[in-house]
Amino acid sequence: MMDRNEFFDYVKENIRDYLPADYQGAQVDLITKAKNNDLILTGVLIRKEEERMSPNIYLDGYYEEYQNGQISVEGIMENVAAARVEHNDQELGFDVDSLMDYGYVKDKLQIRLCDPEKNEERLKNVVFTMQGDFAAVYYINLFENEEEIGGAAVTPQIFAEWDIPIEQLHADALAADADMGRKPILSKIDDMMTSLLFGEEPRNLLDEQETADLGMNVQTENTAEFQMQEVPMYCLTNQDRMNGASLVVNEELMKSVGKAIGSDFYVLPSSIHETLLVPVSAQMELSVLQEMVRSVNETEVSQEDLLSDKVQYYDREACILENAQARQERMEKEKSAERVSDPKSVLGLLAEKKEQSKTAERNSGQRTKLTPELAM
Repeated sequence: MMDRNEFFDYVKENIRDYLPADYQGAQVDLITKAKNNDLILTGVLIRKEEERMSPNIYLDGYYEEYQNGQISVEGIMENVAAARVEHNDQELGFDVDSLMDYGYVKDKLQIRLCDPEKNEERLKNVVFTMQGDFAAVYYINLFENEEEIGGAAVTPQIFAEWDIPIEQLHADALAADADMGRKPILSKIDDMMTSLLFGEEPRNLLDEQETADLGMNVQTENTAEFQMQEVPMYCLTNQDRMNGASLVVNEELMKSVGKAIGSDFYVLPSSIHETLLVPVSAQMELSVLQEMVRSVNETEVSQEDLLSDKVQYYDREACILENAQARQERMEKEKSAERVSDPKSVLGLLAEKKEQSKTAERNSGQRTKLTPELAM
């Protein structure tokens, strides 16, 4: 069995044998790229002489299938060749010159979120803005189908050619995301799971005027172990269920989500494709939610799809999304400061108590003198 590097080299040297005749003179290269959470993937780039742009077909997943005996090398080569032919320049409808024309691409923009602490390498070569705990990376969608979205990250070089302020890029990306058919969906977690199993559209609470049913409260313990009794939990994603976590940076949408839920809420940012929302009225301890996210990320979410362990808090009145732990610490400090500045601080209460004792003694003496003695 070939090791990883041998497998990649084999694909590079032999892929032309599986491609149509017009690809026989194509240049074939292996490239590595930092993906989400600085996951380094290796892809094969097959470019015909007249092409200035071509898709990068990642090979790591194919290698894992080969290593596990799920598919033969022959089958992998056929799949890679088919993928290259499917995503040719004519289908993409893009070339390098098109990417430099902002008027042409602005309706194809999309925001994808990541945790900056886990993406230092990836963020070195892309344009992004900080949105609270998250980095919003800007992409141009080149093609899209039911299974995948092919996109190119906006690089500093491309952004410089556009000559626009970063605020405009952010606003246009939000608008494009809403206009490209990626309708936001807020649904109860049970409804979302049912829709995934049976292919039905989940009940979208954003389409309704009523406040969501918050269900029953939850009793928790001091440990990470807890029992959920109809925990009111919601899923926020888009109609494609791809890169839907970016919806949390849309301020107007978050106002609508807060109205639909009818409460401040916690945001559990486990996946880049969706976020889970838990109303504050459910009275779940923040530490329990934090442990829930860490546990799910460690056991259920792939490195490429993972967003963050950092639970967020959405304040409906202030319309602010912030780190829940930082908010809790800030609130505790503010309460402590209020106690210190209160006239009835510890020293004030001691002085007041001392004065009350003196008054009681004086009153006691007065009452003793006024009490009549019993006659014998």
